[in-house]
Amino acid sequence: MVEVLLNLFLGTYGVGWLMAGETTTGIILLICSFLIYWPVMILGTIFTLGIGLACLVPLAIGAIILNAILLSNTIKRKTAYILVQPMQVYPPQ
Repeated sequence: MVEVLLNLFLGTYGVGWLMAGETTTGIILLICSFLIYWPVMILGTIFTLGIGLACLVPLAIGAIILNAILLSNTIKRKTAYILVQPMQVYPPQ
């Protein structure tokens, strides 16, 4: 939920991944959102006089949806792994 809200309002990716414990993915997404996503959105809007938003906005919405689905699947996989782990039985001492 945090990931989607920050994507919608600030255009930053990766915070949800960091909260889920996926630090490598979270940091890469956070850095790329400032170095790639924002320059593409700003320059694409300026150079096309706003017409480029017709392509950039659907692309951004698709990226938000894909990011949320991938994060959700990762959290479910981590939860399933924790729940399926058998208890270790130690021999009596």
